[in-house]
Amino acid sequence: DRGEYKLDANYSNLLLVNGSNPLPEDYDYEGNLTEIPQKYIKGSLTQIDKDVWPYLQAMLDTARGEGIDIGVWSPYRSYNTQKWLFERQVQKQIDNGVPEEQAEDKAATVVARPGTSEHHTGLALDINCANDSFETTKAFKWLQENAADYGFIMRYSEEKQEKTGVIHESWHWRFVGINTAKEINQLGMCLEEYLEYNS
Repeated sequence: DRGEYKLDANYSNLLLVNGSNPLPEDYDYEGNLTEIPQKYIKGSLTQIDKDVWPYLQAMLDTARGEGIDIGVWSPYRSYNTQKWLFERQVQKQIDNGVPEEQAEDKAATVVARPGTSEHHTGLALDINCANDSFETTKAFKWLQENAADYGFIMRYSEEKQEKTGVIHESWHWRFVGINTAKEINQLGMCLEEYLEYNS
């Protein structure tokens, strides 16, 4: 029963954060966060936007109630955490033989540059892991079928990489709002396209 979670199908948040839309310099990273209870956590990070939490909790509880193993791997990330992850990815590219002057751009398709990650907003999270194997799981199949009912979309698909600038990530889900998520899925758009279409 979704009533106990107080979900509003019309509530939405369409803040766009990507490589060409960094957060403003004075963005309040910490201002709107809440702690996710430990029983839902699969990684080391534990915060999410407080207005999104009821939707996420309803989704996690429902999935778990149906026997689906689902939890939060990486929700909100601070600027410094992102900086560390990005620098680590740049080094990995260099170690893999990518020329240094190309390593940052290549890294940015895998890990967002600090200030340009949806994880900074508390509106997005990685579910269970950050690994391509997620796509073969029951959890992924369940999310594909049900996540929009709780306001979440899979943010980065292979066919939209040109628009999003990000590789296919089956594990990265973003809250946009219930009615909005359903509409985005129906239209077969990514968030960038949807915002353009609605402008």
